[in-house]
Amino acid sequence: MSGRCLRTSSGACEVKIYGIFGSNRGEEELTATLSGMTSVLNPASHYRCESYTANGLAMGRLCSELTDKDAQPIWNEEHTRLIMTTGELFDYEARRRELLRSGHDLRNTKSDAEFILHAIEEWGDKAIECLNGNFVLALYDLPNRTLTIANDRHGMKPLYYHYTKPDFVFGSTVGAVIEDTSVRREINWEGWRDFFSFGYLLGTKTLFKNVYKLPSASILTVKEDGIVLRNYWSYTRINVDHRKSEGSFVREGAQLVRRAIERRCMDLKECVVLLSGGYDSRCIAGTIKYYTETALDTLTTRNFGNIPWGFYPNSYVDAVLAGEVAKCIGVKNTYIQTPSSLWQQYFVRKTLLVDAMCHEHLWILPLVDRLGGEKVAFDGIAGDLLLGGVCLTASNIESTRSRDLKGLAYLLRQEERTFHAQEIAPPEIMSDLFHSPICEQLRPNVGSVFEELKRIGEHENIVTVFYIENRTRNAASVLPNLVASRAPCFLPFLDNDLVEFGLTIPPMMKVKNEIYFKILKALLPEVVKVPSSPHHEILSHARSHARECKPWYLLFLLAQFAKHSVICRISHSRRMLHRAAVEHLMDLIDSLPIPPYVNMEKVRERTRDCLSQNRDPSPFLVPMAEFCIWYSMVYLKRPSVGENEPFHKSF
Repeated sequence: MSGRCLRTSSGACEVKIYGIFGSNRGEEELTATLSGMTSVLNPASHYRCESYTANGLAMGRLCSELTDKDAQPIWNEEHTRLIMTTGELFDYEARRRELLRSGHDLRNTKSDAEFILHAIEEWGDKAIECLNGNFVLALYDLPNRTLTIANDRHGMKPLYYHYTKPDFVFGSTVGAVIEDTSVRREINWEGWRDFFSFGYLLGTKTLFKNVYKLPSASILTVKEDGIVLRNYWSYTRINVDHRKSEGSFVREGAQLVRRAIERRCMDLKECVVLLSGGYDSRCIAGTIKYYTETALDTLTTRNFGNIPWGFYPNSYVDAVLAGEVAKCIGVKNTYIQTPSSLWQQYFVRKTLLVDAMCHEHLWILPLVDRLGGEKVAFDGIAGDLLLGGVCLTASNIESTRSRDLKGLAYLLRQEERTFHAQEIAPPEIMSDLFHSPICEQLRPNVGSVFEELKRIGEHENIVTVFYIENRTRNAASVLPNLVASRAPCFLPFLDNDLVEFGLTIPPMMKVKNEIYFKILKALLPEVVKVPSSPHHEILSHARSHARECKPWYLLFLLAQFAKHSVICRISHSRRMLHRAAVEHLMDLIDSLPIPPYVNMEKVRERTRDCLSQNRDPSPFLVPMAEFCIWYSMVYLKRPSVGENEPFHKSF
């Protein structure tokens, strides 16, 4: 058999895959290209590197002993197929026994990759649809010279690709993909328009033209004569059930939430839960405590909301309520204080770690630095969206006819901006800081939202699907991948059975009948006595559940709600980013090559005006700094930005 396998050792957590296929390059050139991709993904050499190179194919995988004991690639018995994977599967023992009865030689009882390889051999692509977990895979069929890449239903493990015949390039980060010389680096201004408007990119766009994010629930097949991309599952397959009673939804929901979390605790001795004052994390922590044998600790930090610069009153609420939740269920809670040097320590790291495609998550990095070892971290992503409903009001949705997608697109765009922060600065401010004709390309419209709505199609869950496939997948999903850089991260709400159940609940019933609260009450009656922190739930708790809440809770939360209401009526100019952070951002921008598209004199002038008038420049200064970091360190591939910490500092 031609081809060779290579293993070298190191340490770290997050697993990444990458590769090149279909080119006419020789083995030596492919090996050199793969080595360059490895260096981009793993500059500090903290990972174990595994690779396979053959004629026209080079595949690599970075992992650590903490997250995966198996050496990959894994081969079938005939040595005709190999697979590399990232991520985790849960609760597939019954299907594994089926494979054993069918004569498959499964040697490792805990190998997800081995199971997936044999499942595909037995059931074909249909096997992928049934996999329950968060994963990405690359499978190569040697006799047919066919490469297949696929991901889970929710696409929470990113995988990017580029195809220009005959070269197909893929990787867990955009930086790895553009490392290949066949990929022409061209700026995707539509992607930057999304970024400046929403704080992340919509759909499958990246910041480079012709580099795409693999859609969720996708199988992409690559042969020498072309590629075929198909979707194997969709959220819109699931119909809303209007016949079922509220009580039935609550009982079934409590059972499925418990089962989803129990699945992820199988054979797990200890874990840590990232605990806030909201429903999702308390649901996970309480269920682990009361329904499993897994020992847990909890960590809490100051949540600045969805963008890194805004003032967010609930950040202080979380610090109090998370401690109360932990005390209620009898577990340890550690509060991670946000360092005064947050921006200086973490801003560049954050921008590079998320491929500069998301404004969020600066606040989480001090907490991530406290993780480590084999202790799994649990995160509650998507629970409130699936079980609690979205923030759009019934009157807004009902006032927009289902066929008026442009009207709904406008509402969603407004909702995104509100969802991101109170009074986020108009995106037009960003476009005005760029030279013509780029400024015209950056002026926001509802085009990106409209295209996503057309793709989803008319459905009762169109709003939920839009958010889970865009905001959850393209912005919130970054957080567990950051956590995974220090410890394996499980997302129990993205369980196949629980997701399908959540989509059957009528959207208005979720909001009006407080279904999520009632599910949590059925599952953890004591935990719900500590109110939840999001401001839109505070008055609801005060009105409906006053008898179950301690009086001081209500006084505290109502005071916070009043404070929040007042702040929302105060001009954005009153919320001021710390002066030292502003100076750091300006020094950072000045240390970088000036992008030819940016009117830097206007940036400096506007910043000076804001400071002289005691107004906050961060709504335009922060995204501009992120653009300049990306342009210098990703687009131009410059190695340094003049900071004390090295480029791409590893966790």
